[in-house]
Amino acid sequence: MALCGGRASAGGGCFPLGEARATYGDCMIVLLAFGSRRPDVLDNIRRVAAQCELYIPDVPVSGGALFTAELVQAHRADMERARVLLADETSRGVFDGIVRARLGGRLEDIEATATGRAEVWRLLRAESIRTAMDCGAYTGDSLRELIRYAPGLETAVCWSRTCVPSVS
Repeated sequence: MALCGGRASAGGGCFPLGEARATYGDCMIVLLAFGSRRPDVLDNIRRVAAQCELYIPDVPVSGGALFTAELVQAHRADMERARVLLADETSRGVFDGIVRARLGGRLEDIEATATGRAEVWRLLRAESIRTAMDCGAYTGDSLRELIRYAPGLETAVCWSRTCVPSVS
């Protein structure tokens, strides 16, 4: 069964989430299989999580190892070396939260590691960016966002496999 816009699909179209809950009751578990930054989508995910047991599994899209407790244990020394390189306790807390989120797939752990967009651009020192390249330009939204935070941006290149590159 899949959720489509707040509705569930079992291969034969969509029906309301409430109907799926009526059919499957409290034993219904929702696995989220996409990501979004859109506030309306995030609100809908939170609404579903308030009604159902919801997990956001960390599964490779095109092969590779699963992020499991065994993988973490096997790479513990490498992860600890990476963790101590982080500049402050906030960054180390985010690192720990991401590991928890990847292992458990819980929305609360994922949201606890979220950082506001303005803070991300501050940490990246966007004001000092002069040249940028968006190598996955689908609609150009990432570059439009960068322009707001990088007043000194002089050159930007957008590229996508599905459209002609644009240079400004």
